[in-house]
Order: sequence, then structure tokens, then C-alpha cells
Amino acid sequence: MIIEENKGYVAKKVRVIDGLGRDILYLLSNRSMSISEIARELGKSEQLISYYINKKIIDFIETVRVDGKVKYRAYKAYYDIINEKEDFFYHKTERKNLEPFIRDGFLDCIIVVGSPIPHGPFSASSRDLHYVGFLASYLGRFFDRTKYDDFIRLDIDVNRENLLKENLILIGGPVANYITYRINTSLKVRFLQEYNWDIYSDFTGKRYSDELVSLIANINNPFDGEKRIVLLAGKRALGTKIAIKYFIYNNFDLSRDFYIVINGVDEDSDGKPEKIIELERYIE
Repeated sequence: MIIEENKGYVAKKVRVIDGLGRDILYLLSNRSMSISEIARELGKSEQLISYYINKKIIDFIETVRVDGKVKYRAYKAYYDIINEKEDFFYHKTERKNLEPFIRDGFLDCIIVVGSPIPHGPFSASSRDLHYVGFLASYLGRFFDRTKYDDFIRLDIDVNRENLLKENLILIGGPVANYITYRINTSLKVRFLQEYNWDIYSDFTGKRYSDELVSLIANINNPFDGEKRIVLLAGKRALGTKIAIKYFIYNNFDLSRDFYIVINGVDEDSDGKPEKIIELERYIE
């Protein structure tokens, strides 16, 4: 859980929450919703959602009334989803140049994550939803105003509502995120469907096939050349998690196009990468 203190932001673990619980909390961190609305959004039964609301995630939500109807929302806190071994600390005085995505305390972008229900050309369900909470908590230190109240959106909504001509932060690869799929073939470092979504670089001609390999890219938005896109995507869901962590802990010039290929290294064979290494970096 990310907790604000006088000296900075501290992350503390509170309990293990499974995938559906995280998906529900993700939805409720953006807006208040009823049980039926949550069930419809996630494609689950109302009985199952009610069980999670009243039993499994009750400590993380509160009940509110909207137009006389009972709804739920998540407390303004996020649990630790990046590193299960140790807490995180971010100092309040730390500043990064995140323009044009954040400028003078104004968030001018949409964070786009894949829908948890089957969608897109591969009928895939995203498993990246719960990673967004930590990224949003981190970015939240740098802005107090937003262009959109709902600045975290599902890929299917962004596509349907024609929100492509904005600054976008895309979470997840072309299978999980339909917007990533739409831009993938135009990228100079991209995912190859014919090779089980390996990452291929036009710059070096190398193909990266490790399961923990991931891509961080910053490019002009092909839907509107005045806007930018940041892509944080792994070959697998864990790779996306690694890309988000690397983006948070490092500084980047977001005014310039760049492609960075990274890989997580599991040094003690426990299934969790302890180290992130750069395999390739290109900056225009």
C-alpha cells in the first residue's frame, strides 16, 4: 500500500490479493461503481463480485451513495505490486521532466491498459490491470489537475471513444492491449507475432526471445503527430511489470524518440527477477 507521510511516500504490504480482487480495486480506484456495474465490466456474476466486495477486499473499499444508489470506491492507496520482497520509498522532493505527459502539475495524457474481458483480434484478456495502480500512484506525485477525470482507460474504450489523438501511456503488448496492436507494426522495435511475440529491433537486427524481455518506447503518436506515446510492454505480463518498474526508477527525455529493450534476470531461480539489464538502447 502506498502511504503518504511527511517525508515522502512509503509502500507497505498489507495482504495478498488475487487477480480478480486487483481488477476490482483497479476499477474502483477510478470511479465509484455498483456491484452490477463491476460485474458487467469484468464479465463476472454479481454473486461473485458481492463476495469479493464483502469479504476479500472489504478493507480496501468504502461504501458511498450516488443518486440514492449504493456504490463502492477504493481508498486513495495502492498496494505494492512491483516488488514482493521489499518496500519502496520515494522522496517528495524528487522531480522528473515528464513533459508533455505532465506539464506544470497538469496531467495531459491517458493511461491505456488492456481490458480484462476477451477482446481484440486474439480474444485476449489482459493481466496487466493491477500494474497500473503503482504507476498511477507514482505519477500522482507530479500533478494535481487532469485533462480527463478518468485518465486511466481500457483499450476498448479508448478505441471506441476515439481518444487516440492524445498523449498516451500504453500498458501491455499487442496481445493484451489493442492500441499497442494497432501501432506495433510501425515501431522500429516491435513484437513479432510469427515468433511467439519475440521483440525484434530494426536497428540491430536482433530478436529477443526471453520470457522476461520487455520494451520501453517513446514515439510520436501516429494518430496525431503533435502528441506522444510511451509504451511499457513485455513479451509476457511479468515483462510489462518489469518495464513499468524500470520506467519509474530511471530518467528519460520524453521529448525525443527512443527505444529501450530490457530483460529481467532471476538470479536465485525463485521465479522473480532481482535485476534488470539493458539489452539495447536507441535514442533519436
